[in-house]
Amino acid sequence: MTLHPYPNEIYIFDINGTLNFKDENHSQVPAKLAYEALKKKDNVWFGTWSGMYEWMQIQLLNDYEIRPDFVLMKADGNDFKKQIEYIYEKPFNCKVYCVGDQEEDREYSKLYGFVYLKPHEFTNKIIDEGHIPRPVITREARKRIQRHRPNLGEHKGEPRRQNRH
Repeated sequence: MTLHPYPNEIYIFDINGTLNFKDENHSQVPAKLAYEALKKKDNVWFGTWSGMYEWMQIQLLNDYEIRPDFVLMKADGNDFKKQIEYIYEKPFNCKVYCVGDQEEDREYSKLYGFVYLKPHEFTNKIIDEGHIPRPVITREARKRIQRHRPNLGEHKGEPRRQNRH
């Protein structure tokens, strides 16, 4: 096993709600395409973090033939940076993009000094860089996507309805 070169950029993806493994939801990151696009770039690492245990993340990614450079628990960002400093014997100095869909992802990104991107912002970034084509979303697909969004149709200021039994 050889040591990867020190990264210029690191991309960390939340798994649930962010990575799209089945091409059913165009508002999420297309996992396989994103992985393949980032692997073409020099000295770029691709990994995931989640509330799931590392072995669970590895199993899910393996099921879709994605081999991350690393997997983390969300609370391990500072340990990750310290490990890279220790292994490469230099201060941590690379740009880290954290792609997530929850406020928790944004908060962890800020805590560790990472750049936070929403899924559509990352997807647009790799489209704009020419790594993947812009998807053509049919009217039917757009309706299906909107139908599965839990807050669709709610108005600002109105409390969310809760089931009362």
